[in-house]
Amino acid sequence: MVDFAAHTGNIIGRLGRPVSITPTGQALRVVTGVFVQSPALAFDLVAGVSPMLRLTAQDAAGVVNGDPVLVGSTSYTVTRAQADSEAGDVLLTLDAV
Repeated sequence: MVDFAAHTGNIIGRLGRPVSITPTGQALRVVTGVFVQSPALAFDLVAGVSPMLRLTAQDAAGVVNGDPVLVGSTSYTVTRAQADSEAGDVLLTLDAV
């Protein structure tokens, strides 16, 4: 059987960069994540970008909507956390503060 979580962890580790997250009720911690800004569509037109951050499930433990994330010098708030238990990662949708 293929361990997809191990593969996902390797990919995030190689392609990611350090980001700071502060899960509710926990201390700030620095983890490695893959940050992307995909074009956001509204009415079939590009209407800005949709920032997203992919973390391993272990690194994203405790993260919920409203938690702060710092990528470089830009602050974001988590608006959605979507876990993929098979791949062992979590995709966070972010909103710039």
